[in-house]
Amino acid sequence: MRSLFALVASSCFAACATVAFRVQGQIYANEVLPDLTGLNPSTRILVDGGAYATWVRQDGQFELDVPPGNWLLEVESKDYVFTKYQLVIRDGDRETVKALPIIPGESWTQEQGKVVRHPLQVQAMGKMDFFTPREGFNIIGMFTSPYMLMMGVTVLLMFVMPKLQASMDPESQKEWEEEKGKLQTQMNSLQAPDVAASLAKWMSPGAAASSSTATSAPAASPAATKAKSKKKKPKS
Repeated sequence: MRSLFALVASSCFAACATVAFRVQGQIYANEVLPDLTGLNPSTRILVDGGAYATWVRQDGQFELDVPPGNWLLEVESKDYVFTKYQLVIRDGDRETVKALPIIPGESWTQEQGKVVRHPLQVQAMGKMDFFTPREGFNIIGMFTSPYMLMMGVTVLLMFVMPKLQASMDPESQKEWEEEKGKLQTQMNSLQAPDVAASLAKWMSPGAAASSSTATSAPAASPAATKAKSKKKKPKS
């Protein structure tokens, strides 16, 4: 019984010894958030991701108790983006609560930046945008497309090449025709065989019958072949 009483007393003493400072602030309207009624009722103030949290009142005010230390304060909102602050709370200092806006890319533990006076005056920096607007019709973008460029070059060659051939002398034109024929022959040799036609020919009844006949015909022995050749020789 005495040990239980001592444990409870020590817990109460530790709770009383822990000093918490009240952090206060208010969200103000601006061009991004012209009216605080547009703020979602679920908007909260979080310290270190939720170690300490409180709701924002209808008029934008908030307050919560935070113990001494270095803390990250942010506004949790579904519709707007707010500045994050570094809270520096020291016990025994003349200025117990100090807030510094966090600069993206900088280490917030170094206490850099301009000190913001307490209570905090928080304003929205921008609005959340979860959707990408659909792009409209752009005729310049259509003509700069690689497919349109390839099509334009092909059409240009169709009109230019005949004129170039007509202006060539007979010898150059003959060489051009020979090179064209060689290129066409190489392209034909690189073409894949017609697999469908080969399968149809192989599976046709005539092909099957000829293959079965060739398979079933017995091979002639060497002796029989020699006898037939002797019979065919004319008598001298």
